[in-house]
Formats: sequence, structure tokens, C-alpha cells
Amino acid sequence: MAGYNLSCIVTLPIYQRKGYGFFLISFSYLLSQRENRLGSPEKPLSDLGLLSYRSYWKTAIANAILEVLNYGTNVSIQDLSKRTGMTDDDVISGLEGLDALVRDPETGIYAIRVNREKLVERVDLVERKGYVKVKEQLLKWMPYLLGR
Repeated sequence: MAGYNLSCIVTLPIYQRKGYGFFLISFSYLLSQRENRLGSPEKPLSDLGLLSYRSYWKTAIANAILEVLNYGTNVSIQDLSKRTGMTDDDVISGLEGLDALVRDPETGIYAIRVNREKLVERVDLVERKGYVKVKEQLLKWMPYLLGR
């Protein structure tokens, strides 16, 4: 199994730019989290699909990091993957989009650099758009598991 959580999003032109794609992406990652697995969209992504996913990844990562900052703990790419249901590659893409992944030129080691203002700005930008949000508490779903 490839680990895809969403294959295709189709939104009619008159309904585009209203947040429905963002909603479906959020919902697909919520389902991945409920299944205790990491998900990613089926590749290759279309140009508009890539834009939508990059926007979602940046926002989800910003939210996750801000949540962790409230507890004053460190965070890793794997921690962010578990919190968001996203694969490590998608988390890295989100961090790069936020300019939050830095490489030490001497050691070659990568680190997550947190700029709280930039993260808050990203979250606020999406909030102001007024997109419909997935209400996690209303999802009453259990994954179907095949037994022996």
C-alpha cells in the first residue's frame, strides 16, 4: 500500500478559492490520524493541487509548532508527523515553506528554527479567509481493520 490518504480533489470553478480543497485536505489528514498512520496525497500533484497542499502543510505545521511552544518542549520532524498525520516529506516541505528548516553549514545537521511571529502570521492569514473547518470532535468514525 502506498500510504495515500487522498487521491483527487475536484472543485467546480464557481466554488474554487472558498476553502473546500483545504477542508478536504484537512479531513484526509484527520482520517490518517484516526487510523494511527501517516498519509500523503497521491503523486504527482497537479499545479493547483501542489499549491493547495503547500498552503495546508505550512498552516498545519505552524499550528502544531505553536501548540508545542505553549508547552515549552522541543519538537522533531517525527513529532510533527505524529501530531499532523503527515509524512516526514510533507512536514519537511511545510517547514521549508515557513523558512523554518535550517542547515548548519559546518556540521550539515538540520534544525527547526522557530519564528513565532511568522507562524502566527501564517495561521492568522488562513483564519482571515474564513474557510470551513473540520470539527474533529464531531467525527464518529473508526477505521475498518481486517483481522485474521
